[in-house]
Order: sequence, then C-alpha cells, then structure tokens
Amino acid sequence: MDKRLSLDRTCFALNVQLKSNEISLDNFRYELPENKKGKLKAHNAIGDAGRIFLTYKELNRSDKEVRNRIRQYFGRCREYTEQQDNA
Repeated sequence: MDKRLSLDRTCFALNVQLKSNEISLDNFRYELPENKKGKLKAHNAIGDAGRIFLTYKELNRSDKEVRNRIRQYFGRCREYTEQQDNA
C-alpha cells in the first residue's frame, strides 16, 4: 500500500462518522439542518464538504495528534498487507 493520503483514508484514520442527520468524530459533532438531513453521504458534495470541515477542525485542534493517528493507520495497513502476503 502506498503512503498517499486521501480524504477517505484521513477520515478513516480520524474516525469520521457520517450519519443521515449528523457528522462526527471523536472531538466534534455537528447536526445537519432539517433540509439537509438524509443527504449526507461520502463522495457527494455535502458529505465531502462535511468531512473536509471536520478534518480541518481536528487538524486545527491538534496537528500532532492527527499526524500520529494517520501514522498508526498506515502502520495497521502495512501489518494487514504483510499478513495477507504471508498467508
């Protein structure tokens, strides 16, 4: 697995959750306005904007913690890949 970051990988590492009525991660939670509920999905405009916004908020809160979590994520990916290669 290469070490390129994507929005999907960053959100996975930071545990960003998209639900029909809110977007959240460990330190932030935002409820959607009534007219946007049910429209929040990854890879659509409102979902990706929300994921970028929360990722930015988390990075602004603690860039060191974000970097550590991303490193841990890539470490888990490497371990998984090595296990698959050895199976």
